[in-house]
Amino acid sequence: MKWNDVSAFAARWADQRGLPAQLKGQWLELVDFDTEEDCRFFYPERDLLSHRAFLNALARLAQGRGARTRHVRISPEHYRLWLDAEHHEDTRERRSSFIESRYRTMS
Repeated sequence: MKWNDVSAFAARWADQRGLPAQLKGQWLELVDFDTEEDCRFFYPERDLLSHRAFLNALARLAQGRGARTRHVRISPEHYRLWLDAEHHEDTRERRSSFIESRYRTMS
């Protein structure tokens, strides 16, 4: 995949999630994984290398809007603990919803 494609994907992702155009003074938490298996658990169609390219593009976009970024490592164990606490069953949609909610802006 070419950098322009990854950057365009990150920009669409940010627009779909309503990431503000001005992020000065804010942090954007970027979800990262320790292993290929952890990445595929949440994003079955995405390998770890592609995910990190996406994170780099998203970080550049956010920094261009004035944000600082930090990586937050998430594992399937985090998800399982959340499932237990919330009394939910595991589904593909719930995994997607959980992991996408971990990209957060903070002051």
